[in-house]
Amino acid sequence: MRLGRKLMLAAAAMLLSGCADFPTMTDRAVAWNQTVADASNEVMLMNIVRASLREPMYFTRVNTNSALMEIDPKLGFTIPLSGADKSMDIGITATNTNTVTFDSLSDSEFINGIMTPVTPDHFRFFTAAGWGRELPSLLFVTRIELEAAVLPALHHAVDVECKLPSRGETSLCLFWNDPSENPDTHKECFRADKSAKNAIFLNNPGNPGCFQTVLRALLVLNFAVDDRSYTKKVIDGDFPDSVWKSPEFQIEAIKQNYFRYKDALLKKSTATVFQIFPAASASQAALASYDTMADAGEKTCETESKSPPQADPHTGQYDLFYRNCKFGEITLRSPEGMIYFIGQVVRQELAIGSQSSGGQMMLILPVTANGLSSFKLVPLFVVAEGNASHDNQILVLHHGKTYAIPSIGDNNEEPTHGSLDVLALIEITWGMQKKAAATPVSGPVTVIGGH
Repeated sequence: MRLGRKLMLAAAAMLLSGCADFPTMTDRAVAWNQTVADASNEVMLMNIVRASLREPMYFTRVNTNSALMEIDPKLGFTIPLSGADKSMDIGITATNTNTVTFDSLSDSEFINGIMTPVTPDHFRFFTAAGWGRELPSLLFVTRIELEAAVLPALHHAVDVECKLPSRGETSLCLFWNDPSENPDTHKECFRADKSAKNAIFLNNPGNPGCFQTVLRALLVLNFAVDDRSYTKKVIDGDFPDSVWKSPEFQIEAIKQNYFRYKDALLKKSTATVFQIFPAASASQAALASYDTMADAGEKTCETESKSPPQADPHTGQYDLFYRNCKFGEITLRSPEGMIYFIGQVVRQELAIGSQSSGGQMMLILPVTANGLSSFKLVPLFVVAEGNASHDNQILVLHHGKTYAIPSIGDNNEEPTHGSLDVLALIEITWGMQKKAAATPVSGPVTVIGGH
C-alpha cells in the first residue's frame, strides 16, 4: 500500500511539473495574435516602401500555426540485492514546438482580387462605419472628370453651402472659408476652359492641389453613393398574347425583371452611381445654386433616366449626378492601386521632407479648441527614413535602410498623421476582395498632352 501511494504521488508530481513548463492557452493566443498583427503591418509597409522605390510588390500570408506539446515522464526504482536502502528516481522531459507555414500570394485569384477596383458599395460602407468621407475618398478615387461648364457653378454652390449656419461649423467648410488655408488661387481650379468640354483632375501626390480642392467641394455638397433606378428598352416588337401569357415567358420575365409596355419589352434595373445631395436644411439660395450647377450641364439632363448610367464594377468608372443631371464621372482604384498611390505619397514626402506641407497630401481633421469647432491639417501618410527610434509605430529594414512610421502622438483624438488609419483601411479593403475569379477590366485611359 505504501508503495502504491508513493507511485500515485510521483505520477501527480510529474504531471504538475510538466504543466508548469507550458505557457497557458491565453498567453499563446495573445502572443500569436500580436505576431500576426506585427507581420501584417510590416508586410504592408514593406510593399509601400517597394512601391515608393518603383520595385515589384510581393505579398505573403501566415497560413497555419501547429503547436505540438510532448511530455516524456520517467520513473525508476533501485532494489539492491543486499540490505541497502531502496531508492526511486523521478524524471520528466517536456518539449514544445511550433510549425508555421506561409503562403506566397501570387496565384491568379489573389492577383485578380487585389487588381479589381473597389465599388461604390465600399465607399458607402466605410463612410457609414465612421471612417469619415475624406480619407476613403482620397484612397478610393483616382480620377474626377467634370463638365468644364459646371466648374464655376460648383464653386459658387460650395460658397453658398458653407455660409449656411448648419454647415459653416463643419471642418470642411471651416477649411473652405479660411483664406490662409484656401487662398484665391484655388479658384483657378474652377475656372471653365472654354476650349475643353471636360476638365480632368487626377489624384496625383506630386500635384494634389486641384484634385483635393475639387474633391473637397464635392464632399461639402454631400458627395455620396446613390442607387438610381432606370428603364432600358430591350426589344421592340409586337408580342402576341399567347407568347406573353405563356408560363415559360412569364417566369423568364420575372427572373430578368422584364415588363411589357405597348410594343416594347422593357427592363427595370438599378445602377449604383455617385450623387450630390443638398443639405436637409439648405436655404432657397443654396438650392438655387445647385440648380445653377445643374443648368450648366443641361445638355446631359433627362427628365427620366431611360438609359443605364455607366456602372461597371470592373472598370472602376461611375457617373456623377445631381438629380437627373449627369455632370461628371468618378473613377475608383484597386487595393493594389491604393498601395502604389501611398508609395507615391512616400516618394514625394521623402523628396521634400516630412516637415514641409507644401505639395503633400493632407487630411482635414475636426478638432475642438476652447469649446469652438476648428480643424487641423495633418499629412495623409508619413514614413521616416533611417530612424530607428523606440517611438516608431511600425518599422521595416529594406536594402540596408530603415523605414518607419513614427508615433501618432499622445492624443489619439488628434493624431499627427493619418498613416495608421490608411494602413487599416487598405488592409480591410484588401481583405474584402483578396480573391476574384475574373480578370479585371481596365478603366478609362487619360492621355496627357495627346493630339
